Amino acid sequence: MIMDYISKAEKMLLLFFTVVNYSVWVGSLAMMGLGTWMLIDPHRFDTLFADDDIKPMAAIILCLGFCLFFNGFFGCCGALQKRNSCLLIYVTVMLLITLGELIIVILSRLRVDEINLGSITTEITNGTIEDDYIQPTAITYIVDYIQEEEIVGASLEQRNMVIFMGVLVGVLPFEVCAMIFSSLMIYANKRRNECC
Repeated sequence: MIMDYISKAEKMLLLFFTVVNYSVWVGSLAMMGLGTWMLIDPHRFDTLFADDDIKPMAAIILCLGFCLFFNGFFGCCGALQKRNSCLLIYVTVMLLITLGELIIVILSRLRVDEINLGSITTEITNGTIEDDYIQPTAITYIVDYIQEEEIVGASLEQRNMVIFMGVLVGVLPFEVCAMIFSSLMIYANKRRNECC
């Protein structure tokens, strides 16, 4: 009777763990995409980071994405084979990856506060208007559109920051859930072994 409840609970935990683990995999792919994007087009993130900080930050995000992806595979294998050692390694590596992501988020938030977006966008806009507004080119239409829609230059940088922070912070809840479910699976495996 007790074994039936334990096996049902184990199956439910495995189902929840699988769903959360797939979410972690999708998040790791998003992190790898963000890291690749930062390496390929570092100029998009110039206002968020100093020039010498972009590539190391992108490499760290890319590395964490790869580690998260392979750790998810390792955790899935450990859950399906019901090996506590694999699940313990999974929880430990997941905790280290989560701490690494938190450090990146904190450092990037500290760096953004140091940047004066107003002066950067004012210099770019003034230079463009003085040099290129006289000729009827695409720049003329862009400047007119910016004035009509009242778009400030900082909103573009804020969108990049939202993408950057959204990917990193969006993955964290799934990682925490994965750690909780894998810990519960370890506990269920121990209980099953004690009953047998």
